[in-house]
Amino acid sequence: MPRHIVVPKLEKYEGLTNPCDHIQGFKSIMECRGASALIMCKIFPSTLFGPARTRFNQLPRHNVTNFGDLSEKLALHFSSAQRKTKTSLDLMNLDHELGESLRSFLARFNRACLEITYVQVEVAISSLVITVRDEAYVCSLTKKRPKTMGELYVMGDKFMQSEDMMKISQFSSSSAPAKKEVGNRDIVKLPKKMRAPAAKRTSHKYCLFHKDHGHDTEDCRHLKDEIEGLIRRGYLKQFTSDK
Repeated sequence: MPRHIVVPKLEKYEGLTNPCDHIQGFKSIMECRGASALIMCKIFPSTLFGPARTRFNQLPRHNVTNFGDLSEKLALHFSSAQRKTKTSLDLMNLDHELGESLRSFLARFNRACLEITYVQVEVAISSLVITVRDEAYVCSLTKKRPKTMGELYVMGDKFMQSEDMMKISQFSSSSAPAKKEVGNRDIVKLPKKMRAPAAKRTSHKYCLFHKDHGHDTEDCRHLKDEIEGLIRRGYLKQFTSDK
């Protein structure tokens, strides 16, 4: 084997997933390195293990004439592991589980859309209307139906942002236990000192977050940003309701 040809660092194939993905990945790497079909035939077995390697060892050597022939026989044998081509109708099978947040479900829904070559936006909307448990989100979809998948994604992001802002508002006006929860954990980034000189700030307004005069705690932009970050990182769940 030529010295400049190095065995590719490729995840070994066992036979449980789509063989075409493994074959194509191996072939692309080897072709970039200038390997011939003969060299690929010699190296390819080293990327197999388990049932896939057993099947390779069972192949009659006189029946394998080139790498294309080897690839075809391997793909045919493990064809049951090949992925079924998904369509927009498969989105109907997604289930918004009881207790699952809307954010979590939309993330799963968007990932499912990426696995589909062409997603029909009307089918995607219908799937969401049927499946999603959040009535407010469903209402927003039917009130102003997006015309493209891009608009559908943007609408979902904006809806979640508005939900986050509502939670922030709830937390800002919440009782002492919620504020104590933040104070007892090393999770909050302390704010910088207020920029405006003390003499120019409103003296009758006090911010508990900055521990200084100038504005009310409820109006503190830095506090809202910090709380939003905490919510996104999974804190304060007991003080916010996630649909």
